[in-house]
Amino acid sequence: MLLLYRFLGTLSLPDRSNNLVKRSLFLGIIAQFAFMISSTFYVLFVLDIVNYELLGTLLAVQFLVQAILDYPTGVLADWIGQRWVMVFAYFSYSISFYLLSIATTFEALVIVYAISAIGSSQESGTWGAWFDNNYKVSTEGKDDERKIYRLMQSRMEMLIQISASFVFIIGGFLATYFGRPIIFQYQALAILIFALLVVFLVTDYPEIEREPRSLRNYFRLMGKGLYFVLFTKYLLLFVIGMMITTSIWVIWSQMILFPMYFRYSGTDFGANLFRVLAWVIMIIITFFAGKWSMNISIKKYPGLKFIHQLMFFGGFAIIIFFYPLNHTRIEYFAIFLVLFLFTITDVIYIITSLLEQSLFIDVIPDANRNSIYSLLPTLILLFNAPVVLISGTVINIIGIPATLLLLVIIGTIGVFFQYLAIQLLPQKKKKSIEVYTN
Repeated sequence: MLLLYRFLGTLSLPDRSNNLVKRSLFLGIIAQFAFMISSTFYVLFVLDIVNYELLGTLLAVQFLVQAILDYPTGVLADWIGQRWVMVFAYFSYSISFYLLSIATTFEALVIVYAISAIGSSQESGTWGAWFDNNYKVSTEGKDDERKIYRLMQSRMEMLIQISASFVFIIGGFLATYFGRPIIFQYQALAILIFALLVVFLVTDYPEIEREPRSLRNYFRLMGKGLYFVLFTKYLLLFVIGMMITTSIWVIWSQMILFPMYFRYSGTDFGANLFRVLAWVIMIIITFFAGKWSMNISIKKYPGLKFIHQLMFFGGFAIIIFFYPLNHTRIEYFAIFLVLFLFTITDVIYIITSLLEQSLFIDVIPDANRNSIYSLLPTLILLFNAPVVLISGTVINIIGIPATLLLLVIIGTIGVFFQYLAIQLLPQKKKKSIEVYTN
């Protein structure tokens, strides 16, 4: 274990912190084998049943159901602890994957997406809240600047990505030779087993305090979380920016990314190999990005995010303009261009993600962490539901390249709100989360 802790950069932390890191990493890796095995062809399976416009409707249903339940279940996790809320979430996921395996109509997919949304609403924010709360109480003041936190998060993510890469290959092979429904049925069983692991491994340290279990305290926690987000100006502006910028990534990931993998590679197995190559690049970059992020101020976050969005969506607009997604055959040069663009943009993406995580661990109060971590996606989902509802129609009317250029404009507006938020960040908060070059 000493070798692992040295690699993660946590060797100087107390044993309790390293035990927490070990448990989180183990569960993160196992989760890939339960959840990620079908992620490349999930949307493709759905698109074999419905068109883009109905896919947008399904996503809108999913987002609305999750938005309605997300914050109440986040408050519930702050009230009773994250473990049992996670377990209920995985039961919902298990049911949704089984129903997906036998779905053949739009109406059946509506039920699948609704049940999956129930699981997402329960899971939302629980992992981050559980880890961050226990990390803060276990470090005993040995990582106040969150340097170790950033490095450790990037290295953990790297190891999880490595396991996910193997899972993609396995999933592509099994789907090609045994069919996609068999994979969904495997997931239904694997997720139940994962839920049992959560029961035993997701536990809190004694310092974590919970409100007494009464309905009055439940609604008091709910009100405190809402008040903190809505009346803390810098956080509200940052969240508005997140709502806008996240919408462009939802459109990309749900409408364009996986069809692109499939169209340029020709088969489920080829799509997974293509995706593995993209992930291998990210794994290599993640190894170095944690170190690089230690010397970058939070004030650079908006500028880096703007550059990333401009390069990413602008670059893909050019690629897809010359290599449209209206056929299914191997496009070697298009694959090369995609991997090259992933390489140069992944660096900025990982650094901005680490900066965002280190910001939230300090500006959000522990007592309301899970509820706020759930409120953020609730607000984002409420904003995204109408966006994805019309995105399929927009893609059909103006095409994917023009849609990607539109996403650049929308993302720039979101980054502007986040720039304003960083400028308003209290000075004492800035000092606790900024890391200056030595």
